[in-house]
Amino acid sequence: MKYLDRVIRESLRLYPPAYVMGRRAIEEHRLAGIPIPKGSILLVSPWTVQRSDRYYHEPLIFHPDRWTQEFRASIPKYAFFPFGGGPRQCIGEGFAWMEMALALAVLVRDWDFDLVPGQEIRPNPAMTLRSNRPIWMTLRRVKEASGFAVPDPGGS
Repeated sequence: MKYLDRVIRESLRLYPPAYVMGRRAIEEHRLAGIPIPKGSILLVSPWTVQRSDRYYHEPLIFHPDRWTQEFRASIPKYAFFPFGGGPRQCIGEGFAWMEMALALAVLVRDWDFDLVPGQEIRPNPAMTLRSNRPIWMTLRRVKEASGFAVPDPGGS
């Protein structure tokens, strides 16, 4: 389960569900010396921040093992924020973490997944981040899962 958590974190780092978030300044402010007038719309992008070499070594490489406790403690609070942060943080974040862990644990216990070759998969930044088209996979049932035999409905 520790490795599963690392895989989920690394997936959310590279492909955050909310790739950009907008906020309205409720009062005048300065950000890095730049005046921000009251009412201004500010955009923050987990996609950009979470792919920055300022916080992540080899930021474009999928590397789940980076997510040690030491690494998590070493990065600033908003270097990883796939569900936003502060008072407007996604209310469903806790459920999303639980759902991802449970679904993925059950799926990889019983199945091996291989990407069908020849697909060009690109992110589609709609309301939430998703792929530009369906992602085709080949699934093979794992014969031995979690230490017990898994019945094969096809009888093979």
